[in-house]
Amino acid sequence: MTRAFEIAYACLGIALMVFTGLAISTPGIAQEKRYDTGASDTVIKIGNTAPYSGPLSSNGVIARTEAAYFKMINDQGGISGRKIEFISYDDAYSPPKTVEQTRKLIESDEVLLIFNQLGTPTTMSVIKYVNARKVPQLFIAAGATVVGDHKTYPWSMGFQPSYQSETRIYGKYLRDNYPNGKIAVLSSNDDFGRDNVRGLKDGLGDAAGNIVAEATYETGAPTIDSELVKLKFSGANIFVNFASAKFAAQAIKKAAEIGWKPVQILHGNSQSISAVLSPAGLENAKDIITASYIKDPADAAWKDDPGLKRFSDFMAKYLPGEDKSNFYVVYGYNAAQALIAVLEQCRDDLTRVNVLKQAEALKQVHLDMLLPEIALNTSPTDHYPIEQMQLQKFDGRNWLRFGPTIEGAQESDPPPNRDAEQYDQEVAMSRMFNPKVFQLGYVGLGCTDLGRSAQYYMQTLGLTETARGHLGEIYASVGYEHHNVILTKAAHKSLLQLGFQLKPAIDLADFAKQLNAYGVRGAVKSDSQPGISKLIEVEIADGHTVQFYRDIEAPAPGFKNVGVAPLRLGHVAVISPHAAKLRKFYEEFLGFWYTDEFEGIATFLTCNRDHHVINFVDIPESRVHHIAFQLKDSASHPNACDELRRAGIKTEWGPSRHTAGHNLAGYHYDPDKVLIELYTEMDVFIPELGMCEARPWHEHFPMKPRAWKLTELNAWGTDFAFNLGQG
Repeated sequence: MTRAFEIAYACLGIALMVFTGLAISTPGIAQEKRYDTGASDTVIKIGNTAPYSGPLSSNGVIARTEAAYFKMINDQGGISGRKIEFISYDDAYSPPKTVEQTRKLIESDEVLLIFNQLGTPTTMSVIKYVNARKVPQLFIAAGATVVGDHKTYPWSMGFQPSYQSETRIYGKYLRDNYPNGKIAVLSSNDDFGRDNVRGLKDGLGDAAGNIVAEATYETGAPTIDSELVKLKFSGANIFVNFASAKFAAQAIKKAAEIGWKPVQILHGNSQSISAVLSPAGLENAKDIITASYIKDPADAAWKDDPGLKRFSDFMAKYLPGEDKSNFYVVYGYNAAQALIAVLEQCRDDLTRVNVLKQAEALKQVHLDMLLPEIALNTSPTDHYPIEQMQLQKFDGRNWLRFGPTIEGAQESDPPPNRDAEQYDQEVAMSRMFNPKVFQLGYVGLGCTDLGRSAQYYMQTLGLTETARGHLGEIYASVGYEHHNVILTKAAHKSLLQLGFQLKPAIDLADFAKQLNAYGVRGAVKSDSQPGISKLIEVEIADGHTVQFYRDIEAPAPGFKNVGVAPLRLGHVAVISPHAAKLRKFYEEFLGFWYTDEFEGIATFLTCNRDHHVINFVDIPESRVHHIAFQLKDSASHPNACDELRRAGIKTEWGPSRHTAGHNLAGYHYDPDKVLIELYTEMDVFIPELGMCEARPWHEHFPMKPRAWKLTELNAWGTDFAFNLGQG
């Protein structure tokens, strides 16, 4: 290197250092403004759903408080000059309504983020959708552990302590202070209730056996009077009340009316004096114990607290008609203040990625109405901002705190980032119902005697042959589509393929890309079957081949008046050692919903209004359990049995009524000993409600997904010699 070059190089280095130093240290250079949908130089659009009506309408004041808080921020100049536009819709605490309103907020109103949606079932109905759209879903007003599962739902974040953390605190308290107590528990029949009971039992540890009675209620029920009577007569001297506001008040009042005076534990969600304790009767609520993480405005201990002073000034100016001691008002105030802290940290980078980044970077953030020892703390791997609480007892007028602040988590807990599939089936049910397929179109069978099978399916069952394939396979139609059954010569009986029809809006090429992204390779086939110009074939597991198509030739030959003459192909049951893997694919990728099961061995899934379209039987074999055809009406059952008898075919089971699906069903074998079900009156599933249409013969109301016992296959209790479970 020459001396001249060294000097020039050194001068260049000095120049670069000076320039870089200026770039870093000069305060006058403004940060580049960055925006996503829902934000601009003048506005930040925030979306929310809340129960302004419905069973949790008393909680609607949370969102009203938040709206008032954002108005105060706007009156003070907004966030760096940007005004907050708070768009809040009523979802009536109904998951289908939450889905509708959330889609409206994101797709029509184009909000930057979703904030403080209330409730576990409502949140779970949209959490996958919101995460798929990569929209921050911040400070969810639910304590289900799943809302802070940063691995499964990275765009979602809870706010309050998880239900299990809170109720674990109660369990530990009862274990330590009432080691010989007899405990009765009231909870809702949903994930809110089940999460709470799990935490209680965790906290009780070895003392969980002290629980002598448990009762659950439906959130749509008018009262819980009968449940309270049941719990009283269990002999319990401790009453754990995990009910939501309306039912918690009823329970406290009813306990007093029937002369039951146990030690009472009340869930923190229902600690509002004005919304719960006053309607129940303040005297009836005396000595109730709960846990909290917020300041009680009525507590004289806070009379000189600066945070309470700011809260009181806000209430006087922006919510003059509301009771400032209402727990839900304080909750809404805290949540709104927390969101403002996040938005202020965003500065001029109001992209969704940065909003999430700043929400994950809260460090010792103190809110006006949090207890002094409690602060918000988050990180990319911690989506639970508040994790501590303090016990308190009601003295007939106010809540009085006692003991230290407590964290409900424990080292032996499973990590909070568990997959949603570990949650109860109702959580899975509450997601948006949007399967990629809408019906089982056809079943392909390997037959040892093709001629004999063809005679059975055409003459006895009453299908119509529509085509022959290159390998001599026979295509047969029930009546409308080109084919519903494919019969192929084989060395032994086998299930060769299932055909599912995609929704008309789904493009086959896009579907193939989605399969590949999911990790399943699909083979695109053209003109491989008569009546279908193009399909995609995949093998999900050994022995389970599925074909997907969008269009099929129709109408076909029309319905015959020969033999049994079914109305349509309804469903199929598959035995497989890979049942869990198959179920995961059908639910996760195809969007099927769980509707019932038999003791974890047989699982029922649907992609339409039928109770089930496919069943998976978890047995170490690979074969079809049965194929089901729907008859025209119930009167068709004896006619079908007569047709089978004339063909020399025995009805092996039924006709009788099932429990799962409640269909009237009869079973017989085809020539290859493939079990064929003929059915009517199957339950109609309503995904919006997560239940089946009510029928007089139902054992439970509402008829929601449940685990039946294998001994309950037959609703009428009739004993048949044939082992239907084995098939």
